[in-house]
Amino acid sequence: MKKVIFLSLIWLSSIFTFGQNQRISELVPSKKLDGVREVWIELPEGYQKDPKKKFPLILVLDGAYLLDVFSGTYKYATYWDEFPEAILVGISQEKSNDRFDDSEANMADGGLSDRSGKFFEFIGADLLPMLEKKYRVGNFKVIAGHDVTAGFLHFFLFKDQPLFQGYIAISPEFPDTLEEKLAQRFSFLKQKIFYYHATSDTDDVDIVENCNYVDTEFQKNPNNLIQYQYDLLKGRGHYSIVPFAIPNALYHIFGNYQPISPKEYQDKISVLTDNQTQYLVDKYNEIEKNFQTNTKPRFSDFRAIEAAILKHKNYQEFGRLAEIAKKHYPKTLLENYFLGLMFEKQNYLDKAAKEYKNGFTKSPIGDITNEFLIEKVATLGRK
Repeated sequence: MKKVIFLSLIWLSSIFTFGQNQRISELVPSKKLDGVREVWIELPEGYQKDPKKKFPLILVLDGAYLLDVFSGTYKYATYWDEFPEAILVGISQEKSNDRFDDSEANMADGGLSDRSGKFFEFIGADLLPMLEKKYRVGNFKVIAGHDVTAGFLHFFLFKDQPLFQGYIAISPEFPDTLEEKLAQRFSFLKQKIFYYHATSDTDDVDIVENCNYVDTEFQKNPNNLIQYQYDLLKGRGHYSIVPFAIPNALYHIFGNYQPISPKEYQDKISVLTDNQTQYLVDKYNEIEKNFQTNTKPRFSDFRAIEAAILKHKNYQEFGRLAEIAKKHYPKTLLENYFLGLMFEKQNYLDKAAKEYKNGFTKSPIGDITNEFLIEKVATLGRK
């Protein structure tokens, strides 16, 4: 009986852990902190598939209670291919007064105290180098926190070359005058930064006032290099804001990674009378530039560009679309489909039939199958 129960528990465990990202606990030694600090590292499901691929990093302060929320949101979004796979790291700060000591400000000038300065150096000099050496961490890094840790993370923005490209500050408790310094810093930043902050209309009065001040100052003097969003949520408490703000923050930062949506098609692609394929090229160049992740164009995005080409009868564009298909999906029939479509729409039916036939022996992709091309050739023969 005990054996049956034991095997049943193993089976149940396999159900609940299937599909979950691998989580690792690390004790990071630090001379700065005169000890070790525990961190939890969550590797994406695709980490083992390509041993050369690097991944964006999301560093979560207050990892004991924030990491799971970030992880759940991220797993959901990557399931639908709306975020690039990333390495999530949570820092343990639940012991004693760690989170308050790590984030405390110097009362004299609002800067870092001796203790928070050491934690700041731990992240930059101990933790990040360890992660980059041991794991395949890419260049794009995000840091996130809540209340005091959300206030603390802003100090990274004041480095000449900020270590992080993305910042998520949920109900940030700004040290004295930091909100004023932050507003000034925004205007001088010379590199692209993704910045998100949020609070609630029922949050602490000082937090709301400071967030509103930062937003007002940014709107007065916006910096086009900063992809900026501020959410003032309604009726959420200081802690209940967290599960609402985190999805908003991540979709803000990784928004342009998502596949072409009906709205994006309607607003940005269907209105293009020519060079529709360039939109696809630019979209994926921007994804690679922002997130340092080599993502090939999705099949659904090819079909969106195809629809725009057909709408404006700009059939020559199919030739360029075929070149991109050949580059990214060389073993599929996608190249032949677009070449055949180009010739068919230009009424070169023999050339169209030849291209469709050239695709017969290649792999199908999406709803474009070998049978579909065979039917296309048969239809051409009846014209």
